[in-house]
Amino acid sequence: MEAIVATIIGTYGTQIWLAFITLVATGFIMSIIKNLITDLVLFYKVRMSDLGKGAMITWNNKLKMIKKIHFRHIEVYDDQEVVYIPIKKWFTSDQIYPKPKDLQFKENSND
Repeated sequence: MEAIVATIIGTYGTQIWLAFITLVATGFIMSIIKNLITDLVLFYKVRMSDLGKGAMITWNNKLKMIKKIHFRHIEVYDDQEVVYIPIKKWFTSDQIYPKPKDLQFKENSND
């Protein structure tokens, strides 16, 4: 049995090693391509949504305004800080849009 394994490794060892390295490299490249396509789809999903420059969102219980949507993150800010929210994290979190106050829509009413 050991002689058979030694013969197979001696004859086909380099081909087996090359096949293994090729399989690992192909898997790595395919995962990079998958992540790139996922990021591209999520980017266009955000761009086609209601989010845009000046939109108000709530992030970590703080009201933020969107400054710019980048390829992998959304840039938001308030009066204290600028935060970069990854697009994947935005889609997996609870998306909270602040509700406008009723006073914004009442025009000189005496109700």
